[in-house]
Amino acid sequence: MSNIERKDSNLAFCIKCGAFLQEAVIAQSEQICPGCGRNMVVSIKNGKVVVFESERKGEAEPDYKLKAREMSYFSYLSKKKDTNQELSAKHK
Repeated sequence: MSNIERKDSNLAFCIKCGAFLQEAVIAQSEQICPGCGRNMVVSIKNGKVVVFESERKGEAEPDYKLKAREMSYFSYLSKKKDTNQELSAKHK
């Protein structure tokens, strides 16, 4: 039986709001940030993680991307609102 060495995965976070984007050993992807709704590019290779905001200009946003961005952003806002309400209730 051969020994297969498992590599450690790397984490990628949004550079604007700090939200978690991805965990992988090797990756090259474009994602919508669940925290701020921006298009982020994630590149993970050889233990290095590079995250930057996508700057593609002139391309029309597909409807599904706009809908996904809105849903993730409003989900984030509602979680933040619920957390703030819980904290304020504890301090009363």
